[in-house]
Amino acid sequence: MKIRSLAVDTLTACLAATVVSPVLADSPKHNGETILIGHRGAAGVAPENTISAIETGSRSGAGFVEIDIQLSADGVPFIFHDDTPARTSNVAEVFPNRENDPITSFTWDELQRLDVGSYFSEQFVGEKIPHFDDVADALTGETGVFIEIKSPAKSPRGRTGCGRLS
Repeated sequence: MKIRSLAVDTLTACLAATVVSPVLADSPKHNGETILIGHRGAAGVAPENTISAIETGSRSGAGFVEIDIQLSADGVPFIFHDDTPARTSNVAEVFPNRENDPITSFTWDELQRLDVGSYFSEQFVGEKIPHFDDVADALTGETGVFIEIKSPAKSPRGRTGCGRLS
């Protein structure tokens, strides 16, 4: 198993701190060698934080891929970097006047209506925001994953003060 599966409640508890955390079952041994890490999957060759980017980063021989995780308004863990959907999605077309709303204000169903591949190239038209559970299946070989928890204060439970850090 390449990464441990985290229950949503455990993940929510982890949102109390904004850190880059390795979540690994069997960490590869690197013996002081340089470690290749695919940033946001493989953001240079595929749309960042998508299944395509994670698969590409993993197939590239990277020791790890780094992803960003957030919680939707209804508490679903999803992979996305920015605080708003404006830069990397078609939100202005799908939800006019919401392009600068916090990404965590969208429900999972709303997030799944967004295209996060078109901004990158025509090859990725229709790419969707991935659910956290889809990450493990996108990894190959010995690739590990670094998970950066984004904007915990803006997550559904963070707004209620549960586990917030000052």
